[in-house]
Amino acid sequence: MDIKKAFALVAACAIGVFFWESAALYPLKILTTIFHELGHALAAKFSGFTVKEIVINENGSGYCAYLTDKSFFKEVFVASSGYLGSTVIGAFLLFLCLRLEKAGKFILSFLAIVLVAVCVIWTRNTFGWVSSIGLALALGLAARFLHEELSQLLALFLSAFVGLYSVHHIRYLVTRTPVSGEVADTEALAQLTHIPAPVWAVAWLLFSALVLLVAIYQGFKRPGAKPAAFPGKNAALR
Repeated sequence: MDIKKAFALVAACAIGVFFWESAALYPLKILTTIFHELGHALAAKFSGFTVKEIVINENGSGYCAYLTDKSFFKEVFVASSGYLGSTVIGAFLLFLCLRLEKAGKFILSFLAIVLVAVCVIWTRNTFGWVSSIGLALALGLAARFLHEELSQLLALFLSAFVGLYSVHHIRYLVTRTPVSGEVADTEALAQLTHIPAPVWAVAWLLFSALVLLVAIYQGFKRPGAKPAAFPGKNAALR
């Protein structure tokens, strides 16, 4: 096991759990919100819906507005894809960081490109534009100028943070008290399916934890050794 990668992973977990409300993590919280709304947008497009806009607010909240055809299963899929989508994205990038030796610069560049694309295609409010472009610029500069090892550790930290965001935030949805004027994804699904919001939160939490654990296990798992090649019958013996 790579000790540095393991340390970066543990650090991401610890910082996310104990310092989530810290002002220093504000840019990361905005980053996770963008990927949360991106999950909704991609699911909506996949379902054949028209995505109207993504809005990112200064308080770290956001929403994805789309036109629906009132298809029950499609709406359930789209509503679930905010948290679960960010988990899958984070888990995949985390797997790449753990398995590949020099994926850091690629992943940082990929994240920067995704942020710019989301901004250009769907983001409609000023803060969303400023935050997306600012984060994309920071990630692009990190990919360009950081040493390969440092870029690898930073990419690992960010990937873990994006993935763990769901696990961290969903647990609050289990006991969340509904706020007037605000509808969480779980509450929207409760209205749609008549299944209580905490049940959806628990199901998402279990799924997210499982996906992340599989990504971490497979990432740290060493690739199987190739079988030794045996000489053919016409090979010269020495």
